[in-house]
Amino acid sequence: CPECRKEATVPAGGVKELDNNFFINRLVDEFVLKRQVEGEADVKCDECCGDDPVVAFCPDCTMFLCHVCNEHHNRSPKSRGHGIVPLAEMRSKKDVTIQAKPKVMMCRLHDYELKHYCESCDKLVCLYCTMKEHNGHTHDIVKNVAGKQREE
Repeated sequence: CPECRKEATVPAGGVKELDNNFFINRLVDEFVLKRQVEGEADVKCDECCGDDPVVAFCPDCTMFLCHVCNEHHNRSPKSRGHGIVPLAEMRSKKDVTIQAKPKVMMCRLHDYELKHYCESCDKLVCLYCTMKEHNGHTHDIVKNVAGKQREE
């Protein structure tokens, strides 16, 4: 395990069956993002995935945007108040500190957001998991479990 350095057994299904290490994933995301901002890695528009050059970055969404998508992002009611930063401005600064927003965690089996916590298995699960693989187990919504943990 890269976090605790304990030996980990690979499940029968292979490495893809191991639980996600969200801490390590976030570090990797931030490293890749920093390389993109510094111009050391390819940057494409995260909205349209087209070939137009990227002109801006939205730290609220952790998205690179081309000119057209940047305009749309500035007008959209959901993203109008975001603090979009021109990419040239970000690249001109020597010490750029960017913190990647946590990505939505998705279920590997059902491709739905992991919003539930199975207390029986001590694992994050999606809504479909609660009805199928974890049916009959004790589970709750992640927000509720997090609130209980903070109180303790």
